[in-house]
Amino acid sequence: MGSLYLNAFGQEEDGIRSVTIETMIVLHAIKCLDLDDGPKLDIILVVSSSVPNEPSVPVFEELFPNLRIEEADSALPYQAKVCKLPVFVSKENRLVQTVAGLSSVLRKLLFVKSIDHPLLGFRQSCLIACAEVSVWTRFCEVDVIKSVKDFLSHPQSFLEMIPTDVARLEEHLSHAPRLHNVRKHRQAYAKSIGSIESEEEIPHLYAEGPSMTLADVILFPCFYILLSRFSPDILSVTVPLVLSWYSRILASEEFQNGLDMLTKVVSFLPSVEDSNNQCSYLLPKVPKESLYKSDPSRYKPRSNKMYTQQEDVEASLAIVDDIMTYHEITQSARPYGDDVHLNWADLPLEIQPEGGHVPEKRQIRKAEQLKNMAEAVMKLAKPGHILVDFCSGSGHLGLLLAWVLPKCTVLLLENKDRSLQRAVNRIEKLGLDNIQLVQGNIDYFQGKFDIGIALHACGVASDIVLQLCESKRAAFVVCPCCYGSIQSGHTVSYPRSKLFRNSALGSKDYLVLGHCADQTHGEEGLKTAQGNQCMASIDTDRLLHSQDAGYRVHLSKMNPPSCSPKNNLLVGIPQEWTDVTSE
Repeated sequence: MGSLYLNAFGQEEDGIRSVTIETMIVLHAIKCLDLDDGPKLDIILVVSSSVPNEPSVPVFEELFPNLRIEEADSALPYQAKVCKLPVFVSKENRLVQTVAGLSSVLRKLLFVKSIDHPLLGFRQSCLIACAEVSVWTRFCEVDVIKSVKDFLSHPQSFLEMIPTDVARLEEHLSHAPRLHNVRKHRQAYAKSIGSIESEEEIPHLYAEGPSMTLADVILFPCFYILLSRFSPDILSVTVPLVLSWYSRILASEEFQNGLDMLTKVVSFLPSVEDSNNQCSYLLPKVPKESLYKSDPSRYKPRSNKMYTQQEDVEASLAIVDDIMTYHEITQSARPYGDDVHLNWADLPLEIQPEGGHVPEKRQIRKAEQLKNMAEAVMKLAKPGHILVDFCSGSGHLGLLLAWVLPKCTVLLLENKDRSLQRAVNRIEKLGLDNIQLVQGNIDYFQGKFDIGIALHACGVASDIVLQLCESKRAAFVVCPCCYGSIQSGHTVSYPRSKLFRNSALGSKDYLVLGHCADQTHGEEGLKTAQGNQCMASIDTDRLLHSQDAGYRVHLSKMNPPSCSPKNNLLVGIPQEWTDVTSE
């Protein structure tokens, strides 16, 4: 089946091991759902000897007799170190695949147990979207876990206040579930309760609707801890829907298997003197909306859409024109690597866009994009280098690089398992043995590498790639996309460079540039020239940030520029790479 790597801390004492909240959730799921019953699953606790910088919970090793312990600084395989834990590593037909992230790892374990496991939900899509784009995935995978950590770190803060994320789930459960073919579900529900009405509103029996899913598996152990300090009487008054959901799962046969584990976890929580005597608790105010991104009360495209006036664009560009006099980055007439020649005629069909099932009308332009990217990487790469194709999709670029650079190792990093599966089929046909797959978000990646590559990584994803390359002192070849969707967040803020940040260019001015940069619709487009100017402004800011980090940089258009409306090619080389030119 594969190997599952989980985080733990310190030395074992009396059969007890301290683990992270994420590790507890995974082990609880394994216990409840018998996920280790079947093909052999190696469960490895990677123990850090350093003092943990986050709260931990106890797990009794006797509950998991097949646990294996490894020290964090031991000779773990590269695949176990490449991403933040939890990580699942498997190998099939010489091809190594790494799955990272709590939701993705549990989805993989369920998928291995049964390809159509009911907990994966409709069309196996439960928690398939990454936390960056899905409000629901972020709630299950990030927000609630952070609440548990806050709860454990500052228990006194919750003596008079119900945790905010408990209130958010209460509000979520009060809304109608978002279901495919909802009318059919309503009719079935009406029949089950003996109603003659065929349009009965379906209640949230579980977190995602009338059926239990993986979301419940992740949320339940967190809420077991969060609700442990509150009596049923208090919960029945403040969060009755959460209590009903919680009680329903607690009574289910599957979760009885893991109850002993959670009971022991809670028994070790520090006691807190409750001067409130649990007489009354405040319920935090939260938005009156469900946790689904598509909830009409949340998602209002018209109110969120940005409309830019021409005078706003001209004002922003005027500020940029002034900034441009203070740096030496110019757009080269030749793309980096144009002295390297990639000949498609020398390559097998399976490597070419046609072999990757690119629609016929897009094949020529796709081939031109790949050629520009590949030639730049070929100029930079040395034997033994590790290349990471971020947001790789089904691997058009990564497979090409693995073929033309057989002495390098190529990692395809992609969040969508179906896209990676399409890559697997092509890899097997080509017999490539220098390529590995990583399923997960860019944020989870922490492995060492030499060159980072991203072709049309959307919006902020391009900047996360650049930031990751800078942190690892890796060269980069990036062609950004979706400039209009960039926005400051917890990982990246705009403007990027010191020069742009210290200028008169405000955050709104920057968003205007991004919005206008997406208006590049062919050479004849009325806004194309202005859009290209805005693209160049944002990409100059990106490269100035890399210069600040000690990089030599190169900015150009792909050749021919018509291969894509988003055709800027950004190349960065660490200054310590003295044997590689930036021209």
